Amino acid sequence: MAYTTASITRLGSRDYLVTIEGTNIGAGTEVTIPGLPRKGRIRRLKANKSAGTATTLNSLLGTTTNPTGNAVVLKTTTPAAPNNLEPTGGTTYYSANGTLYYRGQPDAGSDNTESVEIFISDGWEP
Repeated sequence: MAYTTASITRLGSRDYLVTIEGTNIGAGTEVTIPGLPRKGRIRRLKANKSAGTATTLNSLLGTTTNPTGNAVVLKTTTPAAPNNLEPTGGTTYYSANGTLYYRGQPDAGSDNTESVEIFISDGWEP
């Protein structure tokens, strides 16, 4: 069960693209995304399952490991594969150490292959 290390690409003065690839992904598999702005706005999260037992992903992004409650930044409301979460105006987060955590949470198996893109803007400006 492993995601590769998340890679972060700076797209402009305040925009970032986080790219994550993983194989043998199960419901509890998580990747740590360090090196982000401490406060930011999630513009879009795209997750796609290309192989494995699961039929859907229930993407979860947060400010703590295994995020719940107020630590949840963005979560799928209706599990699907692929997921395309694009909240109107984006959704804000604050992380004291500039780290977010992602789980794809497939609905079955631990043999799933997933690719993820997360678009982030530095700061809370719309």
